[in-house]
Amino acid sequence: MPDNNSLVIVLDPGHGGENEGLTHRGLVEKDMNLVTAEAMRDELLQYDNVEVYITNPEKADMSLKERAQYAQSVGADILISLHFNMSEEHEMYGSEVWIPSLGLNNSKMHALGDVFMEQFDELGFTLRGVKTRLNDKGTDYYGILRESTALGIPSILVEHGYADHERDYESVNDAEDWKALGRSDATAVAKYFGLVSSSTGKDYKDYVVNGYFAPEKAVGSDDTAPESALLVYMGTTEEGDIYHISGTDPESEIVYYDYTTDGGKTWSELFSFANDKDYEQICIS
Repeated sequence: MPDNNSLVIVLDPGHGGENEGLTHRGLVEKDMNLVTAEAMRDELLQYDNVEVYITNPEKADMSLKERAQYAQSVGADILISLHFNMSEEHEMYGSEVWIPSLGLNNSKMHALGDVFMEQFDELGFTLRGVKTRLNDKGTDYYGILRESTALGIPSILVEHGYADHERDYESVNDAEDWKALGRSDATAVAKYFGLVSSSTGKDYKDYVVNGYFAPEKAVGSDDTAPESALLVYMGTTEEGDIYHISGTDPESEIVYYDYTTDGGKTWSELFSFANDKDYEQICIS
């Protein structure tokens, strides 16, 4: 049973049994998730007054409700669901986190999500952001967030990167990568909770997290188009044609851009904006 003075963290490696998650170039997500969870657990256990549990260490079939119930049974202060990503057209890349859409669980997990983004930035991933997503009933799309919220447990779902895109593949393609990501995840959690490690000397008690208001109504993802998007031909050099690209969207961050120079017949690959929130880019075709 947990010590009442301990922070109880439950790690939920996504998928299991016949539900393997993503499969790509020999990678199997349920295996990746467990290695990440175990490395994260081992790192977190170096901090004082911390208990860590893993929902599904055998990678068996386990429902989302059972995962949340397990977290409740050990007195979880938080549940962290760990995943890797793949897109249908194999064009997406970057790291993101999904959080509950409502109330204090939204505001608390938004602050934690920011710390995860900080860690992903240090590792060189494109930042897809801290997000919410609603289903057609207006509640959280991701079941692990719904089930955890129903039991009063703050929860967050972490997508480490896209295994099917070359920009992320080299950072997610073997066990050492998965372990490194687990250790980075542990640092994010340690920063958020202000943990201290007597054994290693790490001390995050003075780390300052962002503050957010708790929304009274469920907040979903912004699916509107950017307010503006502009491609301007700047001339030709020995390197190729030069274009200036800019965009504005006051409601959400713009992560990617692509462009066409033939009226939409063909498009470039997706690029990430180099200047955070400036949404201006010079490109060479």
